[in-house]
Amino acid sequence: NGITISGIVTSSSYSLPDGLISSGVSTTTTTSETVVDSFSALSYRSAKYQIQITTGTQYQVTELFVVHDGTTSYQTEYATIKTGLTLSTFSSDINTGNLRLLAIPTSTDSTTFKIIRTTIDS
Repeated sequence: NGITISGIVTSSSYSLPDGLISSGVSTTTTTSETVVDSFSALSYRSAKYQIQITTGTQYQVTELFVVHDGTTSYQTEYATIKTGLTLSTFSSDINTGNLRLLAIPTSTDSTTFKIIRTTIDS
């Protein structure tokens, strides 16, 4: 019933009994609202995001919680640290059955979002 693993395990997601931990990378060169992550609103009710943003030699890290009622998403962002200017702001919505995390970068320079998401089942 137990598994012992030693060394480094590499995967883009880990399934849990009541949720999922996943990671991904998204890069953009626009200041337009951009989808940087999404998940099934039918499968998962809420998520916690840890997001690292890089533009050139500037960095920002933030945490964000999001929850939905099937129609509308609600979020709060906290614990934001940045080395200079704000690199992006965030919002969320539900579109075609998926909750989408939307970023609005503040620069048209290449902006990279590294995301770790923990979701909890509906």
